[in-house]
Amino acid sequence: MDFDKTSKRQGETIVCRNPSGSRRTKLTVCRETNPLLDTRFWTLLTEIVSPTENLSLAPRVNVWLVPLLARIPVSPIAMSFLELLYSLDEHHRHELTPLVYRVFVVIWPLSVHKFGFEALSDCFVAVLRVFKLCESDESLAQICCLITSSFRASLANASTRKKVYSLEML
Repeated sequence: MDFDKTSKRQGETIVCRNPSGSRRTKLTVCRETNPLLDTRFWTLLTEIVSPTENLSLAPRVNVWLVPLLARIPVSPIAMSFLELLYSLDEHHRHELTPLVYRVFVVIWPLSVHKFGFEALSDCFVAVLRVFKLCESDESLAQICCLITSSFRASLANASTRKKVYSLEML
């Protein structure tokens, strides 16, 4: 990694060099330093949160996972992941999204109840931005369906509708 001292914006301060020597000026594009784009990170999380060898362990995962998710901001992770998808090439995206889906199918339903409507609407906006990519990526489409169904359920809540109306009036 190199440091660009002339840049004033934090997102452009750290740049990555790939093996060919060319520079990438955005930190978010560098797969080596961003765990959201690293398949090793998502593979490890998949092995932790979804026990595939012994299905009888699945109820025990919820015992320790729910308190942990109370401290982890899942909605910003989802939004950041969706926003970074356009920076990936198609091959890496198709390699990454099935791993992310396997994690999200476990952690999203356990953590979505603590999101506010604003956080869910931000996630839904991120889904709308990557909607075109869902045509060629089934795992991404399933991630987007998880987020969309949560947003729809939140919108169906009567108190939330009043809040949405008051937000639109502002």
